[in-house]
Amino acid sequence: MSGDDQQQWNSPQAAVFQERAAHYADFYSDKKSSITYNFHRRLEIASDFASGFSGALLDCASGTGEVTESILSSGRFREATVVDLSTNMLQQARQRLERHEGKIRFDFVNQDIFSFRPTNVSGSYNLILCLGLIAHTGRLEELLRHLGAMLAPGGGILLQSSLSGHVGNRLKTMWTGRRSEQQEGYKISYFRLDDIEKGVEAAGLTIRRQQRYRLGIPFANRIWPAGVYGAERLLDVVARRIGGEAVFLLQRPS
Repeated sequence: MSGDDQQQWNSPQAAVFQERAAHYADFYSDKKSSITYNFHRRLEIASDFASGFSGALLDCASGTGEVTESILSSGRFREATVVDLSTNMLQQARQRLERHEGKIRFDFVNQDIFSFRPTNVSGSYNLILCLGLIAHTGRLEELLRHLGAMLAPGGGILLQSSLSGHVGNRLKTMWTGRRSEQQEGYKISYFRLDDIEKGVEAAGLTIRRQQRYRLGIPFANRIWPAGVYGAERLLDVVARRIGGEAVFLLQRPS
């Protein structure tokens, strides 16, 4: 990282994820709960959707790097730009990805993705990961336009969002949304499917694939985490139709 890349980005989001970095990797642990199921299922879907791409990868909110590492383990990418506004998250991601250095050229960038620009040329990336980010920004169309400008011809964007039309997400927002906003200093943003479709179209992109997941039974994880985990696995076929989370593969129209 260059000196400019190591600066701490001052925002409520940066402060939240600086603190969360200490335990964020636990979400990918073998512990059985709806939370770990959610993160593992997101990783599985993203890795599947990424299978048709190779070349240069951009992860615009890497967290501790589990999804990035899974996709890079395919051996299809020669370079990766790993961005996160939390220095603590980025440090853990770098440690996780060390085993790929020498085979993949890395840039690790501590920056807000809205401020980030490729260091080489526009249209640089064959695959852009945008997983778990949009909830913390709320600027859907602006973000998609920004990321779309960095796509190479034939490239794709993996976008993940929680869906506001889902009953579990509506109840969660009703009961905890205001308290969460007061504690963290910003509003968590969920989107309806039609809002995502409109935002994608306005950014000049199309949805090539999409996958819903996670039943998201409200607050059940507090009572019986292992039971909720089992229910999520058993009823995944149902969650594919009505789940509260979704991953989208976006590309430009041919």
